[in-house]
Amino acid sequence: MNAVLVLHPVENKVSVQTQSPRKKSGKETRFQVVEELRSGRTPFDVLESMTEWSPPVLWAVVDYLRAHARMQEALEQDGYRPCELHYTKFIRMLGQARMPTEARALFIEMCGVGIRPSVVTYTCLLQSYAERGQFEEAELILEDMILSGDAKPNAVTYTGLMHAYGKYRMYDGMWRTFNRMKTGGVPPDEFAYRTLIKAYAQGGLFDRMQLIAKEMSLDGMYADSATLNAVAQAYAEAGLVKEMEKHYEILRKYSFIPNRTTIKAMVWTYVRNSLFFQLSRYVKRVGLKRRTMGNYLWNALLLSRAANFLMDDLRVEFENMKFAGFFPDVTTCNIMAIAYSRMKRFWDLHELIITMQNNGIAPDLVTYGAVIDLFIGADLRPKLLEELVEFRNLDVLAEMGTDPLVFEVFGRGGFLVACETLVRNMEGQDMDQRTYAELIGYYLQSLPKRSRSSSRVSLS
Repeated sequence: MNAVLVLHPVENKVSVQTQSPRKKSGKETRFQVVEELRSGRTPFDVLESMTEWSPPVLWAVVDYLRAHARMQEALEQDGYRPCELHYTKFIRMLGQARMPTEARALFIEMCGVGIRPSVVTYTCLLQSYAERGQFEEAELILEDMILSGDAKPNAVTYTGLMHAYGKYRMYDGMWRTFNRMKTGGVPPDEFAYRTLIKAYAQGGLFDRMQLIAKEMSLDGMYADSATLNAVAQAYAEAGLVKEMEKHYEILRKYSFIPNRTTIKAMVWTYVRNSLFFQLSRYVKRVGLKRRTMGNYLWNALLLSRAANFLMDDLRVEFENMKFAGFFPDVTTCNIMAIAYSRMKRFWDLHELIITMQNNGIAPDLVTYGAVIDLFIGADLRPKLLEELVEFRNLDVLAEMGTDPLVFEVFGRGGFLVACETLVRNMEGQDMDQRTYAELIGYYLQSLPKRSRSSSRVSLS
C-alpha cells in the first residue's frame, strides 16, 4: 500500500530495565509527539523511535499533519494492516483537508484489499466531495449507496449532503435531497430539520424556513439553541425587527443563551434603524455582566445614550461601567470623545484625552478626528496645535481600533473622510503606513487657503 501511514510496527521491541519508569499518560505522550514534530522531526521518525505507542498517538500525529496542511506526509508509507476503521478515519481527514481525489483513491484501495465499505465510509467519501461543491460526484456516490445491499444512505448521509448544498446556497438541491430522503424511507431526524432551518434562515428564505419549522414541530421535534440563534440572527441581518424580537423571545423562553453573533447582529439592527431606546433595553436584558462579550454590550449602551446626546446619562453609564469592573477601551473612549466633540465640550474632551493616555489607552484616528473636527469646525485653528501637543503618539503609525458600529451612528467625520480620500489617491499605500502627524499635516494642507492661513503649522 502506498497511501497511508504505518499503523503497526513490524517488530515490537521491548526494552528490559531493572526499574520500570512511570508509564506516561496518553495526554503526555501525545504532547511529546507534537513537540517532536514541532522541532522538525518527520512523523515517521517520531513513530519509529517510540518503543510503544497506541492509536491515539498515531492520530495525534495525523491531526497535527492535517492542522498544518501536511496531510500528504500521512500518505507516503507502506506496511499497513487492512482495517476499515483506519481507512475511514483517513478518508474523513482527507475530506476535511479538501482532498477528495485522494480520499477516493484510498476508498478504491480499501475495496481492492477485500474490505466492503460500510455506510459510514461511503458517507465520509460523499461529504468530502460535497463540501468542496463537487455535487455531481457526491450524487453518484449517493446512487451507489442506494443500489448497494448493506450500505444504504441514512439520515447522516442525507443531512451531510443537505448541509453542503445549503453552504453553497443551492437551495433547490437541498430541498430535492430532503424529499429524496423521505421517499427513500429515511425519516428526517432533528439534525436534518435543523440543517434546513439554518440554511433557509441564512439565505433569507423565511417562508420555506417556517414551513420546515412547522413540519418539524408536527413530528414532535424542536429547534435547538444553535438553530434558534441562526433564525434570530437571520431576521436581524434582514432588518426585520419584529420577527427578530419575536424569535429572540422564543430563544429566551427555552432558556437558551444568545451567542455572540446573534447579539451583535441584533445590536446592528437596532442601530441601523435608530432604535436607541430599544437598544439600551436589549443590552440590559442580555446582561451587562457578560464577560464573554468584553466591553461590547457596555459600548452599545453608551452608544445608545451618545446617539441622542444624553450627556448626563452617558456619563452615568460610563461610571457604572467602571464600577462593574469593566475597563474602558479605545471604542468606549471614542464614543465619549465624539459626543463631547459634537456637543462642543472642549474641556471634557481635553480631560478625556489625558485620562485615556494615562490609563494606557492609545488614541486612534477616530480620537484625533474628534479633536480636529471640533477645533476646525469652531474655527479655532490656532488652538488646535496646542491641543494636539497633548497627544503622545503623534509620530506613531496611524491605527484604527474603533468598532465600526460607532461610524454607523456618527458617520466618519471630516478628518477621517479626508484621510481615506488621501490614501485612495496614494497608490500602494494604506493609512497605517503613515504617522498621525503626517496625516494631520496633509489634512491641514488640504483645507481651503483662507481657512488654513492661521493653522500653517509643523507637526513633524
